Amino acid sequence: MTPQAEALCDRIAEQEKRIARHAEREAKLKACKKIIKEIKERKEKLVEEARNKIDSAEARQLILARWERTLYTTVEEYLAQYSRALRSSLENLWEKYHQPLYSILKERDAVSIELAGYLMELGYE
Repeated sequence: MTPQAEALCDRIAEQEKRIARHAEREAKLKACKKIIKEIKERKEKLVEEARNKIDSAEARQLILARWERTLYTTVEEYLAQYSRALRSSLENLWEKYHQPLYSILKERDAVSIELAGYLMELGYE
């Protein structure tokens, strides 16, 4: 066999392996889809059985309980979000405006002395 023919045979074998892997994966995909379909059908059946087991008063109670949980969860999320925003705003204000009284007084005294020096230079004191 010529080197070109051998290379061609190798490429054909490689492609056949790829096709076989693809076919295997396709078969797995079909099996998975079948399982998913069975699970969905079983779920629908179980839901229907559960509907048949409870009366309208019990269903109403379950629906209201679920709605109440959802409502509380939503409100708690909004409160947490607002609390974080408020805390962040307060921290920003604290960082921006926090200055102890003694440092303000110290700065005032230093500026006052400086101003007195300028006034003396100008002859106002």
